[in-house]
Amino acid sequence: MELDPLRHDLWREMILTAYAETTKRIRHDGTDDLHVGRSAIDAMGCVASQRWFPDVDMTSVARRILEQLDEDTFRFVRPGEKPVWAGADDTLDHWAIESKLIDGDSLTAWLAAYWEGRWRGYW
Repeated sequence: MELDPLRHDLWREMILTAYAETTKRIRHDGTDDLHVGRSAIDAMGCVASQRWFPDVDMTSVARRILEQLDEDTFRFVRPGEKPVWAGADDTLDHWAIESKLIDGDSLTAWLAAYWEGRWRGYW
């Protein structure tokens, strides 16, 4: 918004569309439809966008995501689960290593969302 004021309307429309999709995909445990903590990226987007949309409570969605994610959900594949996108030939063993690694994108987005929200006074 600050760097390209001529595209405010386009940017606002894109963000509101993405926000509407986010609110549909987020599950009660803060994860997304794929059951992983990549929803922290959505939380980061909500926090970064909130100041441009004072009439839309994006931070409540971000807070719900941030409060619900935990060590198990910061993984690209959660322990004991075969990814929903895995093929019929894939086994749980095939994905076992993924369940032991913390997903850096999720963790980084969580930290960025939390600290920007705190800096802006959202929580």
